[in-house]
Amino acid sequence: MIKKITLYRILYILVVCSVFACLYGIHISNQTQEGLFKIVFLDVGQGDSVFIEDENGFQILIDGGRGNKVLSELSAVMPFYDRSIDVVVATHGDADHIGGLIPVFDRYKVDVAVTNMQKKNTNVYRELIKRISKESKRIVIDSPKKITTSNGTEMEFLWPLSPEIKDANNASVVTYINIHGNEILLTGDISKSVEDTLTNIYTDKLKDIEILKVAHHGSKTSSSSDFIEHTSPDYSVISYGKDNRYGHPHEKTLQTLKENQSEILLTVDGQIEFVISNDGRLNYSQ
Repeated sequence: MIKKITLYRILYILVVCSVFACLYGIHISNQTQEGLFKIVFLDVGQGDSVFIEDENGFQILIDGGRGNKVLSELSAVMPFYDRSIDVVVATHGDADHIGGLIPVFDRYKVDVAVTNMQKKNTNVYRELIKRISKESKRIVIDSPKKITTSNGTEMEFLWPLSPEIKDANNASVVTYINIHGNEILLTGDISKSVEDTLTNIYTDKLKDIEILKVAHHGSKTSSSSDFIEHTSPDYSVISYGKDNRYGHPHEKTLQTLKENQSEILLTVDGQIEFVISNDGRLNYSQ
């Protein structure tokens, strides 16, 4: 009996040691990522979702796709013990952008939620706003605004310019980040008319950027030749689901990007992670 008790104690100690070793390994792995800015385009099927983490671990989630898939995608980029996200941005009220944000609120504490000014008469929209009202501080973008993270990273919301926009896609929140000289533009579902307005207003700011989240899943209603030529993105990310019924991405959009020598990356092939070091070096993996 004494020998059995001793054996159980030894096994218990070994299990505990294994758990601590695993946690220590995760901690060391996270430490090696310090000093790096990460932006990850999540594979949420036919929808959008982008996870951002600055050098100090300040976390931002822009859209959540539709359904629960965003949770498994986040588990691949966040430690299992992390149950908070600093800022969540809902670009607009379409379900393929905000549907997954409700499961996000179920699992994570969200400090700040950013939305546009439009209201949408759908159950998913009403539920999301209800959760935001109860659990987070809400910031409504009806004119250009800026958020500065605790590390000094600036997120600029360039669009919408006013609360008067009627079209849901064209009211999408457009986010711009310049980190160590690398410019990132996240466009929601805006159309060519908004793209043209943005380049007219922010001519110098949007000239020759590094990373573009291609608008509206590569639809032919977006990504005009003038806009792509002006922004001249080094990398163009298209977020969409395999065999979707909309025909995204459109061949015309792909051709426009190719003509401007932009490297095209597709979330249908899996998560796309960009890492920017504090000396401005940019790398990606998929």
